[in-house]
Amino acid sequence: MQDSRSTSRQTFGVEQQIARLTRGTLPTPDAFQSVRCVDISPDGFAFYQATRPDFDELVVALGLAPDWAYLTARVVHTELIELCGHLAFRVGCRFTGHLRLCEQTQTFVRQDHGDTTFCLLTDCADAPT
Repeated sequence: MQDSRSTSRQTFGVEQQIARLTRGTLPTPDAFQSVRCVDISPDGFAFYQATRPDFDELVVALGLAPDWAYLTARVVHTELIELCGHLAFRVGCRFTGHLRLCEQTQTFVRQDHGDTTFCLLTDCADAPT
């Protein structure tokens, strides 16, 4: 299989949080679940999941609570693998945008501005109206 990535990925074997996007609807903060990440780059990341993903888009919360960086991503590849004697799916994703969580309303605000690499999040007072 040929690797079509534009940047190299670094090993990133830590648990992070993901939530599915359903028809473009942003998740609620309590919709996130833990996954074990595999690797990461400025363009995307991969994680393990016990079942084949039944979604095409997701939000990933990267970093440490409460200072999460929220990025949207699209599933671009799934591969069934054996992991510690069990079958699992390796899910490869490409970053597509940024979100910001407004603490006051507990809702996400899209913050897409072309550059989908990691960002620092600011107060929700800076959110577009």
